[in-house]
Amino acid sequence: MGDIFQEVTDEIRQARLLRLWARYGRYLIIILVGTVLATAGKVGWDELQTRKMIAESARFSGALQLTESGQHEQAALSFNLLASESVTGYGQLAALQQAAALAESGKADKAIAVYDKLAGSADTDPIIADLASVLGAMRLLDQGLSQEAITKLEQISDGRGPWKHLAKEVQALSIMQTGDMEKGRNLLEILANDPTVPAGIRSRSGKILATNHGNLH
Repeated sequence: MGDIFQEVTDEIRQARLLRLWARYGRYLIIILVGTVLATAGKVGWDELQTRKMIAESARFSGALQLTESGQHEQAALSFNLLASESVTGYGQLAALQQAAALAESGKADKAIAVYDKLAGSADTDPIIADLASVLGAMRLLDQGLSQEAITKLEQISDGRGPWKHLAKEVQALSIMQTGDMEKGRNLLEILANDPTVPAGIRSRSGKILATNHGNLH
């Protein structure tokens, strides 16, 4: 069983926030900027607001550079400040990155708390709220809290949002961690064979099934 979950851990970590950011970051910013612009249309978009957006973008990039250079504790502080002070929408992205930096610095409990706060806030964009829930569930899985992870993912995996397949993958791994290998395997098989599932998730699901074929029976 230890070898199985070492493989599981290695695979699921491929979907951590920095990799998700590389794939979806521009998309998330477009969503947030669109939300900001819609709000600004009601109150008037002016030069001051534009300058604030540019300034927060620079702060976000600077904090991201700290993460990339391995300065996770300092990055967490910088992202926390931006998350609490943002007036343009970068705050939600900063909170995601703050949680990732906390986890990388060994503070998993605090990371999960940040994810939970972001996911539970009525002000959070629904797409980012779901992503925060999935990432929080990943951290719960890392901590061996598989049942808590399963519960957190139920609504997302049954929904129609962009993170439903990732939620199902983490849910399958969490179920495996509880000892129900057959149910977990069945969920992974569905993901591996569904052409509508993103290629990365299909590949990981198939790899886990193939690697642990003998142990899962």
